[in-house]
Amino acid sequence: MPKCPQCGTRNPRENTTCRNCGAVLGLEEAPTAAVSVEPAAELAAAAEVETAGTAESDVSVESSGEETTEEEGAADLSCAKCQASIAPGQALVIPGPGRGIVALCPQCRAEIEQQLAAESQDLQINRAVLFGLGAAILSGVAWYLIVYFSPLPDLPVMAFVAGWLIAEAVRYGAGRKRGQPLQWIALGLTALTILGTEYAIIGRPNPLDFVQSLGELFKDPFTLVLLGFGLWQAYTTPRARRLRGIQR
Repeated sequence: MPKCPQCGTRNPRENTTCRNCGAVLGLEEAPTAAVSVEPAAELAAAAEVETAGTAESDVSVESSGEETTEEEGAADLSCAKCQASIAPGQALVIPGPGRGIVALCPQCRAEIEQQLAAESQDLQINRAVLFGLGAAILSGVAWYLIVYFSPLPDLPVMAFVAGWLIAEAVRYGAGRKRGQPLQWIALGLTALTILGTEYAIIGRPNPLDFVQSLGELFKDPFTLVLLGFGLWQAYTTPRARRLRGIQR
């Protein structure tokens, strides 16, 4: 039961004034409530500060973890040839079809580049020309016979086959080598094969009629594309190989 602050009389809980002196009851509770609210507000503010500090700590830890993961990812590159780990900035990263990336350490990269450079050295030009001529004659005769015994008037797709066959023969004759001299040899022999075979297919006319017949033949875009592919195949097949990648 509430006690009157003035006369000390105890009153029922539902009374707002003292039944003895008429003083207003409950005035002593206001300071108490104010005192109790202030510590609660301070505790709430302290809890918010602690929560914010914890969140900032979590964010900093998470960011630090991401940076560490990136650094570890850069340092985890291993050479695809010797399996040694590669320091950041020294790996040659080459895109690998269907396998992600392929990384090479500086030592293995130097070895492979030396092997590729050796493919363009000590070319046996005479043997390359001889083997290329043999392939040119073989492909030209096969081209002529196929056209002669088939209902089609011409088969320019054979230019692509001739270009590949001549280029491979040139490479084999040169000692399985590569390089620009072999590219020009294969290209020239393929061009001669195309002209010689077309001359035989047309019917061995005089040079002027032959030029006119070639003009009529080359008016067909499909024929031009196939003949161009044949020359391109002959030129690119013996091309020197090089390592191409990104330093990382």
